[in-house]
Amino acid sequence: MSTQRNHQDSDDAANERPWRRRPAVDSPNPPPRPDWLTQVREPSLAPDQKIVDAHHHLWDRRGFRYLLEEFTDDIGDSGHRVTASIYIQCRTMYRASGPQAYRSVGEVEFVRGLSAQSRSGHYGPTDVATAIVGYADLLMGASVAPVLESLMEAGGGRFRGVRMPVAAHPDPTVRSNPVPAPEGLMVSKPFVEGARHLSRPRSVVGYMGLPNPARRGSNLGPPPARTDHRSRPCWRASGRRILSQSS
Repeated sequence: MSTQRNHQDSDDAANERPWRRRPAVDSPNPPPRPDWLTQVREPSLAPDQKIVDAHHHLWDRRGFRYLLEEFTDDIGDSGHRVTASIYIQCRTMYRASGPQAYRSVGEVEFVRGLSAQSRSGHYGPTDVATAIVGYADLLMGASVAPVLESLMEAGGGRFRGVRMPVAAHPDPTVRSNPVPAPEGLMVSKPFVEGARHLSRPRSVVGYMGLPNPARRGSNLGPPPARTDHRSRPCWRASGRRILSQSS
């Protein structure tokens, strides 16, 4: 498959235009290597099987662009029949001003626009971002309710929930996110209160579970929980307990 393209020329041009600001990449994961990814092309085993890509990102960061054209090119090159996709938050296109709690609404607005582009058919048959998972700070407790309403409005019927980093580890080298969560986040009173403001069709999605949520998961109330980025050593001891309480 193709991958995120190198936009050095556009980056150089952006440097000459100070109003065009792309945030630097801040990720614990290295960027993809097109030279390695394109070495082998494998045929699809079931090219007629309908597939929903259940987890992908879109962004325009300095030297690290992956937007609608790149994503749909990857789908077209894959040989798979990807009919729809679900966008998962990645701290992209937050509003540059306004109340801090509402800046993440910009990400949902941005993705909804790209979703509308995909429905034109100009980028292939995939319904990109048929569902959108955004971000809200559940540590706001009850005060998060109007932020969730703004996210729903921005999604135009496609907003489905929030993803918030919850993984914590005493070793600072063990992380899955540029902004690690504080220890005990999921059992804190503000988080639990904020999570209770989520209800279907919204959902809470965390990066990685650790033992505390396994013991206290029932405190979160009605929202269904979804976990991702589970392939971590910590799961060897606590993953089964956490999964037994996850929907």
